Amino acid sequence: MLRRPAIVAAAIAATVALTATQASAVTVTTVGSGWKVFTAKNVTSIKPSQQYTVTFESTATKNLTAKYLAQAVPQINAAGVKLTVGGVETVAAGKCAPRGHIHVTRVYQPLGKKGFSRALPCYDTTDNSAFGGIVQMDSEYYDGRNTLPTANMWNVHVHEMLHVLGLDHPNVDLNRDGTVADYECVQTSYKNKPLMCSPSGGYKTATNQGKLLAYDINGLKALLANAKVQGIK
Repeated sequence: MLRRPAIVAAAIAATVALTATQASAVTVTTVGSGWKVFTAKNVTSIKPSQQYTVTFESTATKNLTAKYLAQAVPQINAAGVKLTVGGVETVAAGKCAPRGHIHVTRVYQPLGKKGFSRALPCYDTTDNSAFGGIVQMDSEYYDGRNTLPTANMWNVHVHEMLHVLGLDHPNVDLNRDGTVADYECVQTSYKNKPLMCSPSGGYKTATNQGKLLAYDINGLKALLANAKVQGIK
């Protein structure tokens, strides 16, 4: 049976040190420094043999959005996830895209708030592996109603795609004030935060915009490692 969980809008508290949880009678790693698996929506792994293809609701949407994935796709493949950018397809509203497809659409304020996009990951309920889903980019990014800085435009497109692959927001209560705040994430010595940091992370330079940080790559590798310990091929 297949299920489509919705994205969590707010960050969820986690610990920076590695922790583990039980799934399918084996131990899987769900949290690490700067990354978190989307267990809030029952995803624990990426099937190593799964081919993922990014598809688009229209040629216009592809022309507007595909370019922002260019820096990330080679990194994701190098991490061991099979991902390619495809063409246009039709997906029924509220339904999962075909298995292995990450379907990109434009929707006006999909979370009911200006400037917020949404990812709808789909997973296999027999083993909790992510198999694709739907990305709803806020149409305001493209029509002038909510222009983002260039680096943020690159990063947000990759951020939503990584949600579909099974990564959550890695925000943590670093200052121990009892609240997990926006942007409260670990960072590099150059003050770069994980691309998955909520509400906006990633590099801010033209050279590196749209690229995953090591934190995000480690999260993808953890999803693949979880599949291995669960016996998922």
